[in-house]
Amino acid sequence: MIRIKKILAPTDCSEPSSDALFYATGISKSLKSELIVLKVFSSPIETIEKGILIRDYNLLENRPEQILEIEGFWNRFAESGIKPRFVSMIGDPFDEILRYSKKHLIDMIVMGTHGYSGFKYIFMGSVAEKVVRYSLIPVLTVKQKSFEYRQAEE
Repeated sequence: MIRIKKILAPTDCSEPSSDALFYATGISKSLKSELIVLKVFSSPIETIEKGILIRDYNLLENRPEQILEIEGFWNRFAESGIKPRFVSMIGDPFDEILRYSKKHLIDMIVMGTHGYSGFKYIFMGSVAEKVVRYSLIPVLTVKQKSFEYRQAEE
């Protein structure tokens, strides 16, 4: 029997990630799983030491103001009875999601996707698409409610 004990819900505090958190919350509640809400901040701290630019991705991890931002986003739609663990990290969202899921033995990832295509997809890339492609654990992606598929005209 498959047991899902830990669910990771990466968020960028956008509409698609709030839709995904709705699913993650429901699954977590149904399966009595731990829910971890992760936001990866992609701006490193840059300092210059002895004329060398140093990027530090760890100095700001789990700072109170970052956790407050994630909690504030959560509280906009939080369901009673679910109290997730909030985690913040600094770095590339794709890398940090995979690294966290492996290090903390996550059983499932639930994340939103913007549903971009064409030039916007090429320009912005897709964290969700890369996580689906390279994750060794199951990933559930949730498109935002306002997503509308448009077929290319022939």
